[in-house]
Formats: sequence, structure tokens, C-alpha cells
Amino acid sequence: MDSHRALEDAFLAGDEASAHRILADNYKAREHLDLSSLAHNDLASRSSALTLSDGSTTSSNAALMAMVEHQRLHGVASLLASGADVNWQDPSRKLATPLAIAAKLRNFEICLTLLAFGADENLRNADGQKACDLCSKEFWQSLTMKPP
Repeated sequence: MDSHRALEDAFLAGDEASAHRILADNYKAREHLDLSSLAHNDLASRSSALTLSDGSTTSSNAALMAMVEHQRLHGVASLLASGADVNWQDPSRKLATPLAIAAKLRNFEICLTLLAFGADENLRNADGQKACDLCSKEFWQSLTMKPP
């Protein structure tokens, strides 16, 4: 079974620990990940606007930010696979990107997912900070595999 299929199976089975290991291994190998098959079971993939619990709607980009903030890996992967902008800069959060939020939360798996989908680690927020400025040096180095 190839790693793409194993990753999909792990996510769909709810085995996040295995999915995280597969994702990390694929990212370290610099393979292209295509998680679009995950989106077919997710409500988020069926609409570019999502209905929130208060009845309002939000764009897939804002929904991506919410999934990152709530540390929901499957939701992040599904929204990215369905076309959310991995490099969207949220004007209501001082132009923060999903990667910056995930780095600040020190969520390794979500950071790996965002990077696998092409997140630009050099984007700066309104205060001139990059994602690497919002977490510890050790966390960022382990994430990007850059030596100290």
C-alpha cells in the first residue's frame, strides 16, 4: 500500500497518530502530498461557504483559520484539499497566516500539513513577524529540519 493510501485510510479511520507519522515521513522525504481524497467525506469540501453554529456563514479561508485555531487536523487537511488558500492572510488577525497560528500553538502535525500544501514560511504579519518568530527556535528547527 502506498503512503498516500495509508494516510487517507488512517485519517478516515480516525487513527490520527498513524496519520501524523505518515504525514511527517512524507514531508521529510519531500514527496508531494495529495490529500484531496479526504475531502469527499467532509461537509467543508461541499461548499466554499460554511454555516456556523450561530447561523452565519464564513469563507473556506476563514474556516481554515478556525480549524487551525481549534487544532483540528482533519478539518485543516479537508479544507486545503478543497481549495482553501494555505497562504491566506487574515485581516482580522493582523494578517496572520494559518502557518503562523499553527506555529504559535506549536502544533507540529498541522504545521507539517500546511507546509506540505505549500505554506510560505516567509510571509509576514502586520507586525513584520514570520511564523518562525512566533514559536521557539527548537520547535521551528525540528519542523523544518534545519540545523541550529
